[in-house]
Amino acid sequence: MELIKEFTDITGYSIDELTSGVKDRDLILIRGIYSKLRIDLHGASFREVASELNLTVASIVYAKKKADNYISVGYDNAVF
Repeated sequence: MELIKEFTDITGYSIDELTSGVKDRDLILIRGIYSKLRIDLHGASFREVASELNLTVASIVYAKKKADNYISVGYDNAVF
């Protein structure tokens, strides 16, 4: 999938690193950006993205909200 290659090139993270199941706070934003790309640009559902990343739907919703906050206020002012 072209999106995955572009995502990896931009962020430096592979999808395998996001699906590791690690609840690392550092990955919240990265997972949120991936979720935002899949949901907003490609029309995927929260459930589909959660299944891809082996996470709960609630964690995808949370990560996407954090990415939305990051994009709207900038990294320095984003609240994690």
